[in-house]
Amino acid sequence: MQALIVERTGISLSSDQLRRCSGTRGNQVGSDGTTSVDLGQSPAERLVHYLRNEESLDYILLVHDNTATRLLTITRTGRNRGSSSEHNHYCSRETDASTLSYAESVRKALGLSGNTKLLLGAAWASKQQQRIFGMFPETLCADVTMGTNAEKRPLLVMTAKTSENRIVRVFQAFLPSQCRWIFDWCFRDAFVQLHGSTSVERNQIILTDGNLQMYSPLVDLIGDRGSPWRNSKHMLCMWHLINRGLKHSHLSDGRLSALGKAQFEAVQQWMYSLSNYPETSDEFDI
Repeated sequence: MQALIVERTGISLSSDQLRRCSGTRGNQVGSDGTTSVDLGQSPAERLVHYLRNEESLDYILLVHDNTATRLLTITRTGRNRGSSSEHNHYCSRETDASTLSYAESVRKALGLSGNTKLLLGAAWASKQQQRIFGMFPETLCADVTMGTNAEKRPLLVMTAKTSENRIVRVFQAFLPSQCRWIFDWCFRDAFVQLHGSTSVERNQIILTDGNLQMYSPLVDLIGDRGSPWRNSKHMLCMWHLINRGLKHSHLSDGRLSALGKAQFEAVQQWMYSLSNYPETSDEFDI
């Protein structure tokens, strides 16, 4: 089986994945009438099954339909307000050629037939997360976490800050990559549909790291007077700018002398001081 999969897709599976592929496809109904997901299903199928069967979650799925020139969005929102049906609609904006090319390359690698839908992204939020963001929409932080799943897909996490200075997750999304178009979908469509434009309009600050692909679509939305993000201000995370920035500047502690380490720490503390305690408006704007 491994040789056939490599020949058809160019992908080599682990022994655990091969065992799952050998299982019977489809859901199994137990003697008590409950339905369980067979481990032979793909990760995308298991994720969709979980989202559809978890009562407390609203979700949005981004799907590539090979018969259309736009990406398809499958949405379930408002379930906690008495509605449980999914709604399918194509993205309002024309899908650019690079995005469609990416989707086609994935379809080819997986050997998917023309009428099979391809899951590109999935975003979700619970009833509790929606309630918290509705109460504390002023501050948001967005960051991509790696290494959280067996598929090694990027996980976008957005958090809000409560009146007790607690950081609480309010949005999660599995991404196919870290390209600009998927972040545009997350901010423009997914987050707004899950939390509502009224709450998003009350946001004042959103922090991200220095990933230009992530924050450039957000900056465009903030500059659009018709966007729910128009009242927000984008800022870069100080920790990412200083700690991660210095780490990637090739000034590693292992390469520095004792004097160099002291100078390195002095520069780091100076940058934190400038960020935390600006004395003039010019220093604040740096």
